[in-house]
Amino acid sequence: MSLFKKFFIKLRWATLSLISTLISRYKINSEFSSIKISISNVHELQRGLTFFSKEPDTLEWIESMMDSEITLLDIGANIGIYSLYFAALSPGGKVISLEPDASSFVSLVKNISINNLKNISPRLVAASNQNTFINLDLSEYEPGAGAGSIDGPYMFTNKKSIPIKQPVMAVKLDNFLENEETLKKPFAIKIDVDGHESSILEGAEYTLRNPNLKTLIIELNTKSNEELDQIITNLSESGLELIGRGCWEQKWEEYTVANYLFARDDFIKKMLSLKTFSK
Repeated sequence: MSLFKKFFIKLRWATLSLISTLISRYKINSEFSSIKISISNVHELQRGLTFFSKEPDTLEWIESMMDSEITLLDIGANIGIYSLYFAALSPGGKVISLEPDASSFVSLVKNISINNLKNISPRLVAASNQNTFINLDLSEYEPGAGAGSIDGPYMFTNKKSIPIKQPVMAVKLDNFLENEETLKKPFAIKIDVDGHESSILEGAEYTLRNPNLKTLIIELNTKSNEELDQIITNLSESGLELIGRGCWEQKWEEYTVANYLFARDDFIKKMLSLKTFSK
């Protein structure tokens, strides 16, 4: 990266940091709906500004279920931007938002309130492969930063800060959802947890095989094609067909990061029509 580009990035971040101190809310308008998010720092403002450009594949997936009565399980909800969007587009549906970072969880709850959305249920828990208290390692403890890891220090950062350890309750999805009445009807899952995906899938064996799970979008952080193929195979054995990879990809040292879309039964044809995914 050139010195000029580094300077420009730092200048932009400093400018946004200043702006974030001057506003308390940011409104996101789409052709289908609008949502508001509270602003307490630059990370939250950045999430609002990049809503349409960061993950257009996730947005198209959410919009494909507009006006449905599907339940969305949003794992790694952060401050809730995608939970809010889904809930606003599908008032007859429901969202269960899981976020283990207490600082982002506070903003998630606040955002639900300022949008007056009654169909989102936030939970301060971490999905995993065990039911116990664990430490969430955070390189930044600010709402919206999304810089946390359960499997050790957060890797996807250049900052050299000492991690903050936040105890949090970890749950297997199979146990967590065991008595969830809404999942006796069609539901969808979104997973975005920066590296803890395999542990979540391990604790969701029966959830993934549930015929009511119609579609899954998961951000995978993988080191090799073999690792990726194994995850895809495991999901296929659960009855979920790979639709394709999303339209964006990031590289971080030895990791490749991208969204992958899966579907079951009557949702396969519907998901195959999405333009931001390809095999």
